[in-house]
Amino acid sequence: MGLEVAALLAQELNRTLILPPIMPNAHIMNNTHQRWSQYFDIPRFTNLTGIKVVEWDLIRPLTPQQKR
Repeated sequence: MGLEVAALLAQELNRTLILPPIMPNAHIMNNTHQRWSQYFDIPRFTNLTGIKVVEWDLIRPLTPQQKR
């Protein structure tokens, strides 16, 4: 629910939503730090909601270890 609240705040305050990478939990051993755009159509989300979105790795690129 945290991302929904962040998206609503970004929309109400006319800010850009910065999406952190998807972090693994104890059950996921590979594919760490996955991008949201691998699962969701971010440009379509922006067109439908008006919320500008930037993924974290565009601000600070992931290291090779994080991209495994």
